[in-house]
Amino acid sequence: MNKNELIAYGYSSLHNHTDLSSNLRFLDSTITIKEMLDYANKIGLKAVSFTGHESLSDHIKAERYYHDNQDKFKDIKLVLGNEIYLVNRSEMEKAEEANEPFKFNHFLINALDKKGNDFLQKQSSLAWSHYHVYHGSERVPSFYDDIQKLMESGNYKGHVIASTACLGGYVAQEILAYEDDGDKNHFNKVKAMIGWAINVFGKENFFLELMPSHHEEQIIVNNWLKKISETLDIPYIITTDAHYLNQAQRPVHNALLLSRNQDRDLSVYDTAHLFSVEELFEFFDDDTLTKAFKTLHSIFDRVQDYTLEHEPIVPQGRIPEFSKPSYTDFYHGEDLPNIKKMVESGNKTDSYLMKLALDGLKKHNLKDNNDYLKRLDLEVGELVKITENIGQPMSSYFVAQHDFVDIMWTQSLVGPGRGSSSCWLLNYLIGLTQVDALKYNLPHYRFLSAERVTENTASNYPDEL
Repeated sequence: MNKNELIAYGYSSLHNHTDLSSNLRFLDSTITIKEMLDYANKIGLKAVSFTGHESLSDHIKAERYYHDNQDKFKDIKLVLGNEIYLVNRSEMEKAEEANEPFKFNHFLINALDKKGNDFLQKQSSLAWSHYHVYHGSERVPSFYDDIQKLMESGNYKGHVIASTACLGGYVAQEILAYEDDGDKNHFNKVKAMIGWAINVFGKENFFLELMPSHHEEQIIVNNWLKKISETLDIPYIITTDAHYLNQAQRPVHNALLLSRNQDRDLSVYDTAHLFSVEELFEFFDDDTLTKAFKTLHSIFDRVQDYTLEHEPIVPQGRIPEFSKPSYTDFYHGEDLPNIKKMVESGNKTDSYLMKLALDGLKKHNLKDNNDYLKRLDLEVGELVKITENIGQPMSSYFVAQHDFVDIMWTQSLVGPGRGSSSCWLLNYLIGLTQVDALKYNLPHYRFLSAERVTENTASNYPDEL
């Protein structure tokens, strides 16, 4: 295609960062969600992807803004992805045990549909379970074996695409290492990595990433990737790894990054912004653009529109083996209809929560105190009503919080309570708070009531958990 045909054909940008998803652990982007979608639409992109640095935190807001403005965005597709840090588990552990430098290589994954986004959520959660600090930097690695097992267990092949990412990617690093020492074994490693990706994601779902740049290393990588594409029959795409909106915004981006580290090398951000088709002409010939654009069209033609909205999901807590309580364990002459209903519901989570409550009554010598039993019955009544309203056991929420607080006690001291959580006796009995609501005459409805289902979930553990 010639330049006019390329302009008419259109381009999609599948590697971009916003301030909401890429500034969690270090300053990196100045683009807001609204700016990303509005500007991508303005310059005529066919699709734009949100790919944070091991973060999906901009996905919901991007999806809502996109769907709330369907008329505006009728000609552009929204893609949601994640730029992960893909490493070999044993190599990382060995390097860290020896306190040696280690590279946490970048790798890009984009979801094609709702199931693909489900993969991203599970993959990112798994990565964050490996969070640690090494050499002063927060690390959130994904392991090759974890990714492969997750792809296979969920049958996600065909629902996500993967690509080689930027200069921080494994393929680019091995290419540059070859340029440095001439050891052909680097290309054996490249072939092995590509072979792994094809096996895990499928040949039709893996791509090499070229990027426009004046940076010498990126130009070297681009040239080698085109050769590798031809040799191994792996298609390439062009991405721009956008961290600022356009070239006019680069001084702002520079100022942000240098605000915390005056010695930070900004050369790799040379062209890290959203590109129109016309702007790409400076960096690639028509043949290269034609091949990349056709591949990109084959991708965004497969992208499905979906929403992340769903009915409330009550988190599931861990339930160990336990002795199921009975109504007679609580009854002391006055009817407790809600406790009776909860104990006899037949739901294991309900029974476990009441077992925790019973343990708390015994611990605080309140088992025979009818005032406390009646207050507990009142609060349990709210859970019974909410459970009926949402069709899920609300008891699961409290069991999950019980787990979180137990984990916190293994790491540090836990505060006595925060906000309205102290207004519930149940929270006190199961150890979520250390404040006796009856002793201080705190009204239960301040925390949670069936009439006010948007409960204040203020608890005594941080939001990050």
